[in-house]
Amino acid sequence: MRISGVYAITNRSTARSYIGSSANVIERWRDHLSRLRHGHHRNESLQAEWSAWGEAAFMWTLLELVDIGHDARVDRE
Repeated sequence: MRISGVYAITNRSTARSYIGSSANVIERWRDHLSRLRHGHHRNESLQAEWSAWGEAAFMWTLLELVDIGHDARVDRE
């Protein structure tokens, strides 16, 4: 099942969030999780917080379902 939307990865300890969007948020979350767990995420701030606080400090939230193309999805982001 493909779910298109805008999502947040939030550090519950600091309340800081990374906001993203994807045509397939479930697959995108798996990609984020793999990169973070292996210490290779492109967003250095998110990776630093993940490394400092640990996986248990983070939560993933689907903020909005978006059944539209890439440009509109990014605008909603």
